[in-house]
Amino acid sequence: MTALNGVGIEPVLIKGAQSLWTGSPEWRYQIDLDLLIAENEAHSAQEELIKIGYGPDPELPKRDHRHHLEPLFRQDMPACIEIHRRAGNRYAEPLLPTAELLREGRRSEKDGLRVRLLPPHLHMLQALIHYHVGHSADARGLVDLRGLYEFAWAFDQLDASERAALDGRARQNARLAAALDFWIAAAADLFAVDVPEPFHVHHDAAFRWSKVFARMSGALPAAWKYPGYSEEIRMACHNERISRAAPIDSFLSRQFLRFKVIGSLLPKRPD
Repeated sequence: MTALNGVGIEPVLIKGAQSLWTGSPEWRYQIDLDLLIAENEAHSAQEELIKIGYGPDPELPKRDHRHHLEPLFRQDMPACIEIHRRAGNRYAEPLLPTAELLREGRRSEKDGLRVRLLPPHLHMLQALIHYHVGHSADARGLVDLRGLYEFAWAFDQLDASERAALDGRARQNARLAAALDFWIAAAADLFAVDVPEPFHVHHDAAFRWSKVFARMSGALPAAWKYPGYSEEIRMACHNERISRAAPIDSFLSRQFLRFKVIGSLLPKRPD
C-alpha cells in the first residue's frame, strides 16, 4: 500500500481485502487481494507493484478483457494482488456500477497508510453480485455457499440504518432486488439468520431457494445447463420489484424495465 499511496493512489478495498484491513470477520480468508482503482490509474498501480517485486504468472493465460488486470505474485506473499479497473464483469456492472463504488468509498487510515472502504450495504451488495453474477450462479441456478455464509454473517451485523440503506439501494434495480431477496431467503433457511424489517422472506424467493437447494443436492437434475435464467427473470420481473424500481410507476415504465431485465442477461461482447 505504501507504493500506491506514494503516487497518490488510494484503492477501494473490496471483498476479502476489506476484511484483512478491518480484521472483521476474523475467520474470513482469501487467496487474492482485490483493489478497486479508477480506470485511469489502474495501469499505473500495476506498474508500481511490479517495481517492488510483484509480477504476473507466465503460466496463466492472458485475458485482456477481464475486469481486473493480470494477477500479480511475489514469492514472499501467500496471496496474489488483483488490480480491478471495474468491480465486476460486464454482466455485473449494470447492477452496481464501478463509478458508484469509487465515489462512495470512505477514506480509512492506519499506520500511515490510506485506503477507502465501502459502506456496509455497498460492500455486501458488491460481494453478492460477485458470487451471484460474476460466478454465473444466477444462470446456472446455483448459489455459492462460501459467499452465502459471508453474506449471512454480514447481514446479521447490520444496524437499522444500514438495513434501510441496503434495502433502498437494492430497490433501484429489479434484478438486484431479486438477488438480495433470494440470498436473504437462502440465508434464513440454511443458516437460521433473523430477517428483521424492512426485510422479510418473500414467497417466490423461498420457492426459488428450495429449487436451488434441491438442484445442488442432486434431488432436482437440471434439464439444461442454465436453468437459472427463467428463475432470475421470473423474480426480477415480479410486479412489486418492477414497480419499486420504476422511476414513474406506469405501464410503459414497468414494461421497459422488464425488457431491461431480459436484456441484462443476453450475451455481451468483451469490453
